[in-house]
Amino acid sequence: WTVFLQMLVHNQIVPKDYLTEVGDEEFAEHPVGAGPFRFVEGRLDEQIVLERFDEYYGGADDVPPVGPPFLERVIFRMLPDASARLAALEAGTVHIIQGVPEYAVPQCGSNPGVMVKMTIGTRPKFIDLNVTKPPFDDVRVRQALNYAVDVDTIVAEVAGGLGIILPGPLSPANLYADPDLAPYGYNPGKAEALLAEAGYGPEDISFVIDAYGLYVGVAEVVAAQLREFGMNVTVDAWEYQEVKPLLLDCERQAFLRDWGDSAFDPVGYIEAKWQS
Repeated sequence: WTVFLQMLVHNQIVPKDYLTEVGDEEFAEHPVGAGPFRFVEGRLDEQIVLERFDEYYGGADDVPPVGPPFLERVIFRMLPDASARLAALEAGTVHIIQGVPEYAVPQCGSNPGVMVKMTIGTRPKFIDLNVTKPPFDDVRVRQALNYAVDVDTIVAEVAGGLGIILPGPLSPANLYADPDLAPYGYNPGKAEALLAEAGYGPEDISFVIDAYGLYVGVAEVVAAQLREFGMNVTVDAWEYQEVKPLLLDCERQAFLRDWGDSAFDPVGYIEAKWQS
């Protein structure tokens, strides 16, 4: 199984006797693992508190640092709102944040007390299309959308240049992504030709893009580009838990979102999203 080593990071080593004795529900409330910290208390919607486990064996000798951790206590605080995370970082009430919005990267980088670290993400962003109904049941219409959207402009203006245009659904960090594939590219003439082959003109295509959180802004830009191309496209903003059942029942048309690819298993990733 070629993805075995990468999948190991998604598995935890836990004491079988304790898990068997208390059961899954109690174990989730009071977990015991095999790492350098021990669980003290926590709730997934508030915070998780860990303390150094002084009896930790030290880890592998060839993967430094070896030995007990330097920190005595670590608190993971749940701050789903990006503005709240940034404010907490600037105020010094937290020391590390993730998911920094693109617009805030220059602000953080100009602060002498803040260090910005970047890496390739494992959550590709794309638009899900409802292929059970017209017009997106025709592959030519779906392809036309790819050619009609100027992704270079979106990356430059919305993401501040902090993005990679993908030729397919896999993250470029995925070891099994084909490096020879090229993105569609912006070609409105080809988009119009594909629509004509499918029996449509741009003015015949009308749909709503659903989005939530930070993706609403991206969806607005995509919709504006498609309107300029001649389509009638609008955006609805949702809470994810509200729109999720509608998506699963194929009641919506398009949904701009991301999807995690951290396991680097292309079979599991593609089956989860696109198996019919």
